[in-house]
Amino acid sequence: MKISECSSGGRPAGWRMQDGSLWFATLKGVASVLPGSHLERRIEPVAAIEQVAIDDQLVEDGADGASGAALVVPAGRERITIHYAAPSFQAPQKLIFRYMLRGFDHEWVTAGSRRTAYYTNVPAGRYEFLVSASNGDGVWSEFSATIVIVVKPRFYRTWWFYLLLALVVACATYGVYWLRVRSVEASYQAVMGERNRIAREIHDTLAQGYVGVSLQLEMVGRMLKSSRSWPTEPGPIEGLVESTKEMVRSSLEEARRSIWNLRSAQSDAEAETLPARLAATVRGKQEGSAAAIQLTVTGTFRPLERSVEDEMLRIGQEAVSNAVRHASATAVEVLLKYDTGWLRLKVSDDGKGFLPIASTPQGHYGLQGMKERAAAIGAKLRIESSPGSGTSIEASLAISGANTANKRVEQG
Repeated sequence: MKISECSSGGRPAGWRMQDGSLWFATLKGVASVLPGSHLERRIEPVAAIEQVAIDDQLVEDGADGASGAALVVPAGRERITIHYAAPSFQAPQKLIFRYMLRGFDHEWVTAGSRRTAYYTNVPAGRYEFLVSASNGDGVWSEFSATIVIVVKPRFYRTWWFYLLLALVVACATYGVYWLRVRSVEASYQAVMGERNRIAREIHDTLAQGYVGVSLQLEMVGRMLKSSRSWPTEPGPIEGLVESTKEMVRSSLEEARRSIWNLRSAQSDAEAETLPARLAATVRGKQEGSAAAIQLTVTGTFRPLERSVEDEMLRIGQEAVSNAVRHASATAVEVLLKYDTGWLRLKVSDDGKGFLPIASTPQGHYGLQGMKERAAAIGAKLRIESSPGSGTSIEASLAISGANTANKRVEQG
């Protein structure tokens, strides 16, 4: 309007026209108003964050979100209280609010006229709190008031704590492993010490005793020869002395071989295999023996349980010892064969042989021991011999199953 004074001093001061418009006389002319064309101006409220409290303690710096700095919540704090408002002079009682903690809330939380937001036990992380207001006519503020909140984790939920925990677990695992290795080494040293002690005892007592008996028998043989004034055929006494000397020499060789086995520590994996141990046995039997002993190993090697290999080794040792000591063999063949599903150990000699059906002489339990060892591991033992035709001893063990030590095969 050109002038705010609407009274012209005459009558009427205003007039309603047929189209519904209103006409008013002023000092500077007529002013008209069309009531139906009036547009209401809607004013959007502006939300603001007033203050923040952490565990009921007000936070001064950064609480209004104006500085742009993040609000840091120390580790261990549980409650966050945010106070907000929207200044309005038209109808403050009609204001409604909504808020959201982005990263924690999935959608807006309608708070109505309440001007406080409460959060408890918020996980560690970085969040953004937003709040907006409406004047009651459905018009929400175009821009929301925001504040960044950073919740610090407890020490046991930090990356450096996880790293420290992993290092502790690794050190503990290594410590257990180191203690286990030390325990095994100590046990091994104890076993080797005991083996050396037994070897010394055998050398100083049993072996020396055999040497003394051998010397005494040698002197007895010489005395018997010198007592005869003329050459004659050896009598039964000389034959008995010679057989006793032979027995003493054989026992002395066994004692020395036992001492060597006790003192030789085979630590590498290859020396612990059955073929290597059997080869060492053959070499030991070959020393001091006139018989030619030959070992042949065929097939693809497969490791078995230690107890099973020990029993097969003992069977081979006993068979070779019998061929050298009792059968008077000149040639002994040892065959170790790994078949697809079987392990076969065969010892053959060209000695004087015997009748397998005959009873075992008193004091000789070699064959009985081999049968018992074969039965213990479920092996099949076959003995073939006849006087003057040598002896063949074969032990067959099924190794196709997962637990060969528990397999039982009919013994021959």
